[in-house]
Amino acid sequence: MLNPATGNEKYSYVAKVTGKMYEDETIGAKTDITITGKAEGKTSVKIGNKTYFIFVKNDVEEVTIKIGETYNVPGKILNESEVTKDGIVSLEKRENMPPYKAISEITEGTYLFGNNSHIMLNTVSTAAGSEKGLGMKAVNFNNDETAKDFMWTLTKSGEGYTMKDAASGKYINISGNNVELKDAEQVLTIRARANGGFSVSANNYYLNNWAGNNNKVAAYPSDDNGWSFYKASAGNVVTGVKEGTVTVAASEGINYKITVVKDVPEVKEYTVTATVNDEAMGTAKLSPEVDKYKEGTEVTATAKVKDESKYEFVNWTVGNEEVSKKAEYKFTVDKDMELKANFKAKEEPQPPVEKTYTVTATVNDEAMGTAKLSPEADKYKEGTEVTATAKVKDESKYEFVNWTVGNEEVSKKAEYKFTVDKDMELKANFKAKDPVEETFTVKVKANDTNMGEVKLDPVKAEYAKGEKVKAIATSKEGYEFVNWTVDGKAVSAEATYEFLVEKNVELTANFKETEKPVEQFTVTVKANDDKMGTVAVDPVKENYEKGDTVIVIAEAKEGYEFVNWTSEGKVFSDSAAYEFAVDKDMELTANFKAKEEPKPPVTEDTFKLNVTVNDDKMGTVKLDPAKESYKAGDVVTATATAKDGYKFVNWTVDGKEVSDKAEYAFKVDRDVTLKANFEKVAADPKPETPKPEDPKDEDKAIQTGDNGVSPIIPLAGLALAAGAAVTVLRKKED
Repeated sequence: MLNPATGNEKYSYVAKVTGKMYEDETIGAKTDITITGKAEGKTSVKIGNKTYFIFVKNDVEEVTIKIGETYNVPGKILNESEVTKDGIVSLEKRENMPPYKAISEITEGTYLFGNNSHIMLNTVSTAAGSEKGLGMKAVNFNNDETAKDFMWTLTKSGEGYTMKDAASGKYINISGNNVELKDAEQVLTIRARANGGFSVSANNYYLNNWAGNNNKVAAYPSDDNGWSFYKASAGNVVTGVKEGTVTVAASEGINYKITVVKDVPEVKEYTVTATVNDEAMGTAKLSPEVDKYKEGTEVTATAKVKDESKYEFVNWTVGNEEVSKKAEYKFTVDKDMELKANFKAKEEPQPPVEKTYTVTATVNDEAMGTAKLSPEADKYKEGTEVTATAKVKDESKYEFVNWTVGNEEVSKKAEYKFTVDKDMELKANFKAKDPVEETFTVKVKANDTNMGEVKLDPVKAEYAKGEKVKAIATSKEGYEFVNWTVDGKAVSAEATYEFLVEKNVELTANFKETEKPVEQFTVTVKANDDKMGTVAVDPVKENYEKGDTVIVIAEAKEGYEFVNWTSEGKVFSDSAAYEFAVDKDMELTANFKAKEEPKPPVTEDTFKLNVTVNDDKMGTVKLDPAKESYKAGDVVTATATAKDGYKFVNWTVDGKEVSDKAEYAFKVDRDVTLKANFEKVAADPKPETPKPEDPKDEDKAIQTGDNGVSPIIPLAGLALAAGAAVTVLRKKED
C-alpha cells in the first residue's frame, strides 16, 4: 500500500502488511494480518468484502530552545526545505549522536553498555570491596554528549563475542569476581534474558551491578542483572537561529514542533529510576514513565513480588536510606533519585533456638589506638546489642578511619553500635594524620525565608583560616533586617557583614515584619428612647485600638424590654450585653420597646431532638437542656466540642448548614436531627487577628421551618424581628 503523495518510490508506503493472503480473491485472509504505520498519510485496503480506510499520523513532540541552542532529531528529515526556508533553524547532518536506543537483538557494532539509568565506564571503580571492577555513571540517554567516550565494540568470535573499549582498544576480561580491561581478548557469552535485557558472562561468572549500588560492575556466579546495549542515532542537529516555530517531520514516526525563543523559562528536570535488589524476586515500575521528570511531578513507584509464596517486599531505599515500607510509594519529584525496591526470601518458621556467636575487636596498629567492646563477653547471644568503641591514642598524630570485618567496611563512626547475628572479627583502623591546611565551613541562613534572602561572597565549600568573607542579607518587601547572630548571639547589625574566618560557623540573618501604625477607632452608644432604657460601654475610652474587646450594656426601665443592638440600620446582637472586637468606628443603638401583655396559653405540641457527629473520633456533642422531648418554643443549646487535632466546621440539618457556631441556640418547632461537622486542623496555621463576626444572612429573618430551607429557627433570628411578637407554638388540629 503506497503513499499516493510520494508515488511509487520504494519504501514510501503509508502502512506495511505482514502475513500471507490469497491474491486476486475477495475473501477473508487465511491468516492474521498486521498493518504497521510507516509515515503520515492515508490509504485503504480491501479484505474480503470489506474496505478498511487507514489514516497514519506521526506523534508530535513539542520542543523549546533558545537562539544558539541545539536539539537532536534522529532519522531522516522528510520536509528539509520547508524547515530551513525561513531561517528560523539550521540543520547539520550527524552520525553517532544522542539519543541512544536499546537494541533488541545482538549484532556486531559499537554501543553504550549499562542498565536503564547508568552506563559502564572504561575506568576502574573506586567503590569499596576487594573484587576488581569497572565504574558506572548516570546518564540521560536522550541528550548526554559525554556518553560517547564510553562506547564498546562487539565483535563476533566463535560462539560468542569480544567486548573492546573503543577508546583504549583493551578488552573486557572476567576472572571470578574480577572484571578488568586487558590487552588480551576474552570471548564472552552474551544471551537474551527471559525477563528482558542481556546477560554477559565468562566461565559462568556474570557481569553484575555490584550490590545494586550503580558504582561498580563486577561478576557474580549467578545471573542477577539484565543489561542493555544502546546504539547511537544518526540524524540532524537542529540549531536555533531566530525566533519562530517550525515543524520537523522525521522518518522515525515523530513530528517535532520546535519553537525558538530568546530566553527559555528555566524548568528544573530530574532523573528518577526504579530498580530491584534481585530481579528473580520482584519488579519495580514508575508511573508515569518518562526520561526526565519536571520538578513537582507526582510519581508512584510500584513494587510487585513475582512469587508471593517464596518472596516478600521489604522496602524502598534511596542509597542506604529507607524512604517507604509500602509497595506503592507516592512522592513528589524534587531531585535526582535512584529508587531501589528491596525484596527478600520468605523465612520458614523455625522453632526458637538460642544461638551464640564470638565477637572480637582488634586494631590495625596498637601504637595508634585501642578497641573495646561493651558489654565484654566470650560469647554473645543472637540479638544482643553491642557497642564497639575505637579510641585514638594521640589525636595530634593519628585519626580513626573505620571499622572493617574482613575487607568490608561496616562503619565510619568510632562508636559503632550493632546487633549480633554472626561471628565477627571487627578491626578498628587508624592512620597517621596528613598535614593539612586549616579550612573551615561557613553557612548562612535566614530566620524566615519568606522575610529575606542570604548569600556569601565569595561562595565556597570551605574557606582558609583568616580568609575574608562577606555575609549579605536582603530583606523582602514588608520586612526589615535586624541583625546577624551566631548561636543566638548578635555579631553584627549590618546587612553586609564582613569578617575573617577563624572556625566553622553558621550565621543566621534575622528579619522582622516592618511595624505598622496601630489603628484606633471610636465606639459610641445610645438608646432609641432614653425613657425606655439606659446604655453603657465597658471599658470607657476615648479611643480603642483595633482588636480591643468591648462590651456594650443595655438595661431596660420598668415597663419596657430590650430588643436588640443596631448600627446603621443593621442588627448586630439581641443580647443586652454584647461583646465584640473593635475594627472600625461604630455608633451602636440599643432598641427598647414596651412590654406586651401576656397571651392566653394554647395547647402545645412536643417534639424530639437528636444530635449526631460526622465522625465521633473528631468531636462530641450535647444538648442543654437534655430531655426526652421538647415543647414548641423551648430554647435549646446544641454544643459541639472538637477533640485534639480537629476543629468544628458547622451544624447541618439534612445536609444544609444552619450555623457555624460551636454553641448554637435555637427554638424548637419540629422533630429534627442536628449534625455537628468537624475536620482535621491544618499543620502550622498562620495566626490571624480574630475579627468580630457579622451576623449571617440566615440569622436576619424569622424562619418557621415550614419552607423546606432551614428546619429550625435560629434564636438570633427571633430577636431581629423588629419588635414583633413571635410564638413558636402549633395548635393541635381537631
